[in-house]
Amino acid sequence: MTPDIQFLINCCKFKPTASDIEHIRLHLSRFESQQLPKIVTLAHNHGVFPLFYQALQTYASDLLASENLTDLKQHNMTVVMHNMRMTAELIRIIKLLEKNGIEALAFKGPTLAQIAYEDIMLRQYGDLDILIDESDAYMTGKLMSENGHIPSMPLKFLQNHTYLKVAKDFSIVSESGGVLTELHWRLFENKFNIFILKSSIGEFQNVSINNFLIKTFPTDLLLVYLCLHGSKHGWERIAWMCDVDRLLRSSRIDWGKAIAIAEASHSKRSFYLGLDLCSSFLQTPLPDSVIKRMEKCDVTELKALTLTKLNEKVATRNEFQNNRKTFFYQSNLYDSKIDKIFFCLNTFFGISTTDCQTLLLPEKLKFLYIFLRPFLLIYRHMKRAIIQT
Repeated sequence: MTPDIQFLINCCKFKPTASDIEHIRLHLSRFESQQLPKIVTLAHNHGVFPLFYQALQTYASDLLASENLTDLKQHNMTVVMHNMRMTAELIRIIKLLEKNGIEALAFKGPTLAQIAYEDIMLRQYGDLDILIDESDAYMTGKLMSENGHIPSMPLKFLQNHTYLKVAKDFSIVSESGGVLTELHWRLFENKFNIFILKSSIGEFQNVSINNFLIKTFPTDLLLVYLCLHGSKHGWERIAWMCDVDRLLRSSRIDWGKAIAIAEASHSKRSFYLGLDLCSSFLQTPLPDSVIKRMEKCDVTELKALTLTKLNEKVATRNEFQNNRKTFFYQSNLYDSKIDKIFFCLNTFFGISTTDCQTLLLPEKLKFLYIFLRPFLLIYRHMKRAIIQT
C-alpha cells in the first residue's frame, strides 16, 4: 500500500491504535506546507475528508502550521455546508413525494451518514439516491421538474419501456443549489443479475434527520448493498469501506439474514470481499462464524486486485484500458460460471443504457438495437474523439 493511502486509511479508522497514530504523525511531519493540498485532494477524491480532518484535529494538530489548520477548517466547513444543503433538499423531495402519494426510500447520502456515522456531517456525499417503484418513475420525474428541478434528459425516457428495463436510474438537478438527485427503480443494471436487490419498497426502517422521519433500507439489506456496490466499482474509494465498517460498528446485524440475501443475489464473493477488506484495512470486528465463511469463499485474488486499484494512478490509462480492467475485475466477482457467462454476454451483446440514450426506440422495435449496436459504438467513439480534439 502506498504511504499516502495507508495514511488516509489510518485517519479513517474508528479507533486508531498507538501505532496508527504514530504513523499518522510521522507521515504528516514529512509534509512540506505546499504538499498538504495534494493529500487534501486525495482525501476528497476518496470521499473521506471529514474523517481525515477529524483525525488530524485529534491526533496531529500540533504538527500543522496555523495557516494550514485554517485552510483545513475552511475545507471542512465547505463539506458541512454542502451536507446541510443536500439534507434539506432530501427532506424537501421526500415531503413532495409523500404529498403526492409516491413511496420512496432514501439510501446512502444523509440517511447512511445518520445510521452508520450517527452524524450527517461525518460522511462526504456528492448526490442524493432515492429508490422508487418503476411504475412511479415518470410521475416522480414530472413532479420534481415542476417543482424546481431540471432533468438530465427529456422525461420521455421515463415513459419508454425499453429504457426502464435497461437503465436503473435517472438524474435530476435542483435549480437552486445544484443538488444532484438520482432516482432509482433498481439498484443494479440487469447485466449484473442481482435481482433480489430490486427490493420491495414495503420493507424499510425509519431514520430521523432534523426531526423528520425518512424511510431507508433495513440494516441487513443495506449492508449487502454496500458490499455489492463497492465491489461493482472495485472499491476505488476508501469511503465505501468506511461505510461498511461504521455500519457494522453502529448496528446490530442479523448475519443469517444478510448472508441469505447475499446468497440469493448470487453475490457471495462481492459480499465477503467487502467484509474482508474492512477487516484487513480498518480492523472491523466480525463474528467467528462469518470469518470462517469468508475464508472458505477465498477472495484473495480479488483483494489483491482491489489493492492495486487503490494504489495506482488511473489518469495514466485511457478509456479502453479502464473499461478492460473494470470488466476483468467485475467478471471475477461471480459465484458461478453461469452467472459469469450471463454477465459477459450482456456486457457485449445486451442493450445498454448508453444505446438507449443515443437512440431511443419504442418497445416493439427494441430488437433493432442488436443490429444497430456496432453503428452506435462507432458514432459514440467518433463523437468522443471530436470532443477531445
